[in-house]
Amino acid sequence: MRIDCGVPLTVRITGTLTDDQLAALGGTLARAVRARLHQAERLLAERYRLNVAELPDDELAGTGVMGGLPVPAFPSGTERAEAAVAAALGDAFAAAVERPEVRPHVAVGPGGAAQDEAVFEAAAPGAQPDDAVGMPPTPGRGLRVTAAKVFSDATFAGQDAAFAEPRVDAPERDSRGVAFIKALGPSGPLTPQRDPVIEEALREARRNPPPKPPTPIVPGDRRQQRDTVPEIDPIDLWRQPRIRDALQRLAEQAEEWHRTHRRGRRDADAQYWADYWRKRFANSVNYILQVRKTRSYRRQAYTVRDFHLAKLRDAEKDLIKAAPADIDARVEELRRTIQQEWMRDVDQAADRYLVLAENELAFFTEERPIRIFGLPEWVEGTLPATAFPALFQQDPNSPGFSPSVARLMAAVQREWGRPVVAQNYRGHERANPFVGNVDHIGKYSFDASLPIAIQNDGFYGRDETVGFFQAVERAAQATDIEWMAFYNDASVANEVNRRVGVRRIYFSGGGQPRNATPEQEGSFHHGPAPYILHVHFNIMPKSVLRAFLRTHAVAILPFLDLGDSP
Repeated sequence: MRIDCGVPLTVRITGTLTDDQLAALGGTLARAVRARLHQAERLLAERYRLNVAELPDDELAGTGVMGGLPVPAFPSGTERAEAAVAAALGDAFAAAVERPEVRPHVAVGPGGAAQDEAVFEAAAPGAQPDDAVGMPPTPGRGLRVTAAKVFSDATFAGQDAAFAEPRVDAPERDSRGVAFIKALGPSGPLTPQRDPVIEEALREARRNPPPKPPTPIVPGDRRQQRDTVPEIDPIDLWRQPRIRDALQRLAEQAEEWHRTHRRGRRDADAQYWADYWRKRFANSVNYILQVRKTRSYRRQAYTVRDFHLAKLRDAEKDLIKAAPADIDARVEELRRTIQQEWMRDVDQAADRYLVLAENELAFFTEERPIRIFGLPEWVEGTLPATAFPALFQQDPNSPGFSPSVARLMAAVQREWGRPVVAQNYRGHERANPFVGNVDHIGKYSFDASLPIAIQNDGFYGRDETVGFFQAVERAAQATDIEWMAFYNDASVANEVNRRVGVRRIYFSGGGQPRNATPEQEGSFHHGPAPYILHVHFNIMPKSVLRAFLRTHAVAILPFLDLGDSP
């Protein structure tokens, strides 16, 4: 009775191995074969209730057949037995190369996928064409070896091994094992020649695997909702060619400006500016979409991402409560709509950063800016926001304003003819130049959101904004107040500065919010939208300053510099 069993065995070789490494690999392969053969014999004995002769290690080392060739006999011991199997594999390979009846082919696994191993069968002399067992069909034992499978039949009691071979010396044995392993490499003689059309089809399948089946819709599932509005990695956006290439072009222009202007930085080459804008791109996009709470929903403040998530969750709750028959389809459509809205916000943030960087480059100039300083708080004191509701934003957290801010804003409304109010928050003045002790600075810094429609580039309408700043200049002259502003539209700033004859409007660079965490550092938040579009003002009342200087020496004012002030 003859029983064959299939034993999978895969060998993969990457790169070029040394002879020592090949010999070690041969030993590992031999141990695997030996263990599988023992396991097969035990399994056959249990399944078919056969009296299988379990040869101890000492006997196994001295007899056996591998690949149609005898296994050399060695003294007792596991290592010697493993060496015997390795040597037999080498013999099997050598015989397969020399005999023309070896038939290489490609092994095909489940689903028709080609395996990455060569398969060969060594047919013994006298065997039938389809009976490639590696030895004559002698009753009792038959054993064949391929690179993909090892077949073994049981050895029954009372039947001895059919072949034996005198032992060979160690160098010859090792060389056989090395030769066998080398034959399985990409350029070995046993490597099959595969159809190039099939190979290309397989490579294409690996490059573009078939799509996974859609995940079942589960209304209200929090994980699926988070996947619908995924957290974004700004560096992935920066890697898009339209972003990366645009910033690289700006970096080269910035290098050229600094190289050709007297006040330019000679160390600010293109790589410096590319790194500068890349870091600020990542921090700005992350901050404005996933950190700063700029959206309001049901009387609560949200980040842009959390805003979309909140809307999605509430809408799904409503659908679950209504329980329509097509709830899955409606949830799927809802999620598709919310995801599209989120991705539009992401794309807008990336595109508007390019606008911002272009304007920063346009602000490069050799003109010396005007210097405005916040005076000590005790000089004028502070008015609460409630003192002038028509002039100050009514924010319960507002720290108030200096009386000079009230005078200026009243004059601006008269000159411009439109309502605009001052806004303030705690610590605002600390981020600006000041006179005296930082803990006692007056409230001379404030913001203003203009009632002007926003253009496609994220800035306020240019003509109206230029008109607003001209009204501020007239109001400042009427109230004897010096002023400067941060507003990032270079076309507006350059036009206003030209008309008033003083550089009053600056670009607000990559600063950072209060108590910034590392991911918030270097972010832009002075426009264009969605980057907190607004105008920042610093003012200095000249009449109050003159009175202040009559009683205080300049030596005790470490931050005071009135150079170029009109």
